[in-house]
Amino acid sequence: MADKPKKRRPGGRSQQVQSAVLTAAAEILYRVGYAGFRITEVAEKAGVNETSIYRRWGTKEALLLEMLTQRAAQSMPAPDSGSLRTDLLAFVRDVVATAQAPLGMALIEIGLLSTQRADLAPFRAMYWERRSIEIRAIFERAVSRHELQTAPEPALVMEFTSGPILARLLISGEPLTEDFTVKLVDHLLRSVVTLNGDESGHARFSQHHPVKIPMVGDVLEDNH
Repeated sequence: MADKPKKRRPGGRSQQVQSAVLTAAAEILYRVGYAGFRITEVAEKAGVNETSIYRRWGTKEALLLEMLTQRAAQSMPAPDSGSLRTDLLAFVRDVVATAQAPLGMALIEIGLLSTQRADLAPFRAMYWERRSIEIRAIFERAVSRHELQTAPEPALVMEFTSGPILARLLISGEPLTEDFTVKLVDHLLRSVVTLNGDESGHARFSQHHPVKIPMVGDVLEDNH
């Protein structure tokens, strides 16, 4: 009697293992933080051999970066409210909330470490690229709605927004308040409008929340 063909699992064994490992890594990171994160515990929770994890990712930092990139894309999708300002407020609020959660704090720690670790560079680049895609989508929709003439460079937008957030988290210790978030977004909007050479845009965005827009550094001093 011929053997019955083995049923293939949807997605394949490799995909299932990867999904189980990334899920376990997220749960453990949220529970113990980066300092207490151990590959051994991930393997046990995911039900896989520890060697399989090291063979796929090499280090715990590489594993965490891939997991954090995936989770960031899932938890912070590019908003689409029909308004550039509203989309940016939603996006930056998510960034601020994530930055203060275990996921974000681990990302910051690993990001700093990756500047000295060549093996982590591809994972850092993957995270940056995925965030760029989301920012690009927000501004391209704004262009299609004729809110802007052209979309700014995504990397510049991310640097503009992440700089003040990281400065408060890592340097000044000032709180990441809603007022700070709103002012940061309005600074960004005014700068983008200026780069577009569209003076009428100042009035269009300011009518909802009028602000005076000086230099980027002033965002860091809003509470002083």
